[in-house]
Amino acid sequence: MIASRPDKLTNAHTILFEIDMLRFAARRLQQGPFKSEKDLWAYLECFLLHFRNLIEFLGKEANVRPDDLHITRPQDFMESGYSSAERNTLNELHEQSKAVWREYESREDSISKYLHHCTVQRTVGKKWPVGIMNNAVENLLVPLEQLLRKRPQSWEHERRVRLSRYASNSTIS
Repeated sequence: MIASRPDKLTNAHTILFEIDMLRFAARRLQQGPFKSEKDLWAYLECFLLHFRNLIEFLGKEANVRPDDLHITRPQDFMESGYSSAERNTLNELHEQSKAVWREYESREDSISKYLHHCTVQRTVGKKWPVGIMNNAVENLLVPLEQLLRKRPQSWEHERRVRLSRYASNSTIS
């Protein structure tokens, strides 16, 4: 079997793909039921991965690598240029996003400790408030998406997802 994600023709498409996949995973987590517990885990991992990628893009405050897309460098993803009003919107989004990034990534039990490394942290049970997390980032994504989604994408467009504040999932059984 050979699999591939959709082609991303621009850096803006990369960000839009992250948004669409976050919404896809959030919708699946909300809808349930799952064929197996492993299906739930796969959607949770997908949600956490895309959530982490987006909050890092939006709100990371320091140590942004030169090859990372980041909201403070719109020249990297707004290929057709941007107005001063759009730059102001991006700056406001960055300021608003810092708190979300701090809440989930600049702490001992960060999402990254559970996802991209095999760490001892993974044996510590963690319940993820998916509904609260999704709602915290969704309000930041809408204005960003409006700036980026200027032409149809090669994948299905998912509408904004609002979850119950009490939707929660765990990475431990």
